[in-house]
Amino acid sequence: MDRTFLCAGFTAFALGLASPHSHAADIREVGSARIAQVVAMLDDKPAGLGSDYHDRATWVALGKKAKFAHAIPAAEALLKKQFPPWNQAAYDDYAKTGSRTVTAKLFNQRTDWLSPLVTAECIENKGRFVPLINSIIESYCRQPTWQPPYNNPVPVKDRGQKFGVGLEAASFARDLAQALYLLDDKVNPSVRTDAVAALRERVFNPVLEAMETGQGLWWLRARMNWNSVCLAGVTGAALTILPGRQERAVFAAAGAHYSAYGLSGYSPDGYDPEGPGYYDYGFGAYITLREALWKATHGKLDLFADPKVRQVAMFGPRITITGGWVPPYEDCRFGTHIDPVIMRYCSRNLGLGLQPYDSMDQAAPSYDLVRECFTSLPNSATEAKPGVASPAEGLRSFFDKAQVLVCRPGPGGALGASMKGGNNDKPHNHNDVGSYVVVAGREEMAGDPGGPFRYNARTFGPQRYTAFKTFVSYGHPAPLIAGVQESLGADAAAENVTHDFTDNRDTFSMEMRKAYAVPGLQSMLRTFVFSRDGLGSMSVTDRFQMDHAGSFETAIISHDDWKRTAPDTITFTVNGQTLIAKITASGDWDLKTDDITEDAPTFHRLAVHLRQPAAEGWVTVTYTPGTPPPSPNP
Repeated sequence: MDRTFLCAGFTAFALGLASPHSHAADIREVGSARIAQVVAMLDDKPAGLGSDYHDRATWVALGKKAKFAHAIPAAEALLKKQFPPWNQAAYDDYAKTGSRTVTAKLFNQRTDWLSPLVTAECIENKGRFVPLINSIIESYCRQPTWQPPYNNPVPVKDRGQKFGVGLEAASFARDLAQALYLLDDKVNPSVRTDAVAALRERVFNPVLEAMETGQGLWWLRARMNWNSVCLAGVTGAALTILPGRQERAVFAAAGAHYSAYGLSGYSPDGYDPEGPGYYDYGFGAYITLREALWKATHGKLDLFADPKVRQVAMFGPRITITGGWVPPYEDCRFGTHIDPVIMRYCSRNLGLGLQPYDSMDQAAPSYDLVRECFTSLPNSATEAKPGVASPAEGLRSFFDKAQVLVCRPGPGGALGASMKGGNNDKPHNHNDVGSYVVVAGREEMAGDPGGPFRYNARTFGPQRYTAFKTFVSYGHPAPLIAGVQESLGADAAAENVTHDFTDNRDTFSMEMRKAYAVPGLQSMLRTFVFSRDGLGSMSVTDRFQMDHAGSFETAIISHDDWKRTAPDTITFTVNGQTLIAKITASGDWDLKTDDITEDAPTFHRLAVHLRQPAAEGWVTVTYTPGTPPPSPNP
């Protein structure tokens, strides 16, 4: 969202999980005493998110919402189609080509049927979608694997003997369990038996084994998005479908315990080193895990009790520059915005007072059944009272540990920006010390290009920093010194980072010498000056010193149309918005261009290249918004 599965005749080992004396009650890190405490918090029966179809008032009201007007027609359209069969050749395509496209399509086109059919049946309650739902659930039970090969967390030598539990299998398990919960007695009893058996063999038992042995699933202790996503899926599915309190308590206690590893990956000030895109994904999963535990224990087990969560929740508004734009650092896709679902849930539950999220109606259909129920059905956020409205984030946000600054325009201003120091040893790392982003008006105009929209076999392999320009400093607004790009690793870091902030001007400076393995490089000082005078401006000045003459260039990056409108000026244009980049330098320079397309929208690399090698010199790029476009005639 491995291996051949027998839906019926499941082993005594799997079914024995319900016993209070099961080995599962002694998982190593959690401890039997903690599990016993959680047992006392749980109800006798499992439950998923929201209410099942029996709550007619809730589902009828949901069906009347404008966003759900097409829910039943969408399911009716599926009744006229054939459910996509399993295609082993499509599954094997990834191994042959290294592209995820064909294999991912196989999984998605099968799993995407579940949510619209279940939603329509819960709204309509006539039973006409039930036969098809029962049929596709049986097909899921016969499917050789729920985990695609590109995210299989089981070592290669073990594949074929064990089921791997990764992002997709964990998330699909929760969707399947949620469907069984919502439909309750509409699901054929034999189909339910097979589905629960499949969930045990494919998800619950492999996770139990990993927790008992301390081996097999690295994500249990990962300090990044896999931890939250997989725990949310596995724990949520267990709390939704497993009949015994003891067995549910095992997963609830483990989910709460291991989630601390994922939370520890955020900086103390809440910064997500994986970037805003994976914040949406990882922290979005963390809050669904919180909701599942909160509901199952009636608030007694609350992941929001950790004060750090408040800091992480505020990452969203703090990392936003202006107009919803966030800097697409690391593997964040260009154009990403912070998920409003996260903002509303956290604002109401933590009393953050974030407007307009507190009053936002987020009910909407989704091909992700858990997300749909989380956003559309009553939960802890809908029960919580909004906090006192908080003031806007202000002129800037500064994450001092990560060395990331966000600058916002002053009154009447039209320019915003973000800039970063840091190092080149982060989850989803890009070699991007000194990167930055410039937003003019309603558009991101220049700076960091963001990450890929699609991954392939080389994305996370040994070729990540050799086969792609996107992940290395060449594809970022960074210098190229003596032909050398930034190095990989924790030692490739900004140092001597200084800042001076006032209402009118923010100055941010860093020494980047350690990021470049250039013999004789004595200094590579980058200084940002963000001004709020008038419409605003931002200058980026690079000063270098070497003990010998060498080549030097600095790059301007943009997805937008561009034109050299004067010898020292480049103008960027998109959707009627313009940004002007004026270039000054210590010597004559040429403009070298490169258009880069790598599993993402094309971006342009415009390199300001000093014509003559030099032992020292400087280049300054100053960005200002163009004249705002005239308002349309009334």
